[in-house]
Amino acid sequence: MCIGAGIGAVLSGSVYALTHRDDFDWGDFASATAQGAAVGAVGGFLAPAGTALATQLGLQGGRALGVAVVTDAAIGAGLTWAINTALCQPTTPTDLLVGALTGGLGNFVRPGVGWLKGLFGNSSDPALRGANPYIPHGFASADEYDQFTRNLYDDLNDAGYGGSATAVFQGSSVTGQSFRTGQPFRPEGDYDIALAGDEVLERARKAGVGLRSGGTRTGPLRDIDLRKMRLSGLAEELSERAGRDVHFMIYGSVESATGRGPSIIAPRK
Repeated sequence: MCIGAGIGAVLSGSVYALTHRDDFDWGDFASATAQGAAVGAVGGFLAPAGTALATQLGLQGGRALGVAVVTDAAIGAGLTWAINTALCQPTTPTDLLVGALTGGLGNFVRPGVGWLKGLFGNSSDPALRGANPYIPHGFASADEYDQFTRNLYDDLNDAGYGGSATAVFQGSSVTGQSFRTGQPFRPEGDYDIALAGDEVLERARKAGVGLRSGGTRTGPLRDIDLRKMRLSGLAEELSERAGRDVHFMIYGSVESATGRGPSIIAPRK
């Protein structure tokens, strides 16, 4: 919400200053800035709506970001119209544009703020470089984490992967916040786990799972991908045990997985 309020205040104040150079009034400037901050704050509160819609549609990557931006931009424009209507003020196209930008830009600013926090606030923490032993967010104790990783590797063995795959936690369970929204890791937050190894990547390729980044990894595995790789039971069982959804993707090596971003390697016990 604070990020959204800041975006709204800056945009609205800047637009007022640019469009009222001949009749600038500090009182009107303050009013425009406050209204922008209000739109941004409420828009920031509703920001997960765009991401949630993209998730419901099964979208990923750029398409998911596009849907989130358009949805949140529409929310920002709608809030601007609602506030102006409540204040008995006309709504101009410029007002709608500012509202839309306030809503949509948060999808770019929030991840950037989160990245900078991770870069400057946690750069000395080896947990964010894939070192062990460290515990991802969501586990109540080291024992609970150890049990989860034992079950994970046991189930991988049962699925026929033996010691060919190393599990690597990624995403908000490592950083403590969503890259897309900047929201902190929630009690119901998902676990994003990379399965790293050349053999498991080759099996994904042979199973017809789409590869990315020059064939070095997959995207998040869909239900049909999990079934092709005999991992659907593993995902369901781990999700039930953890009390949260568990998602997998495949990398050709541990180095390529940890090189994508903050990671915690799940140790074998």
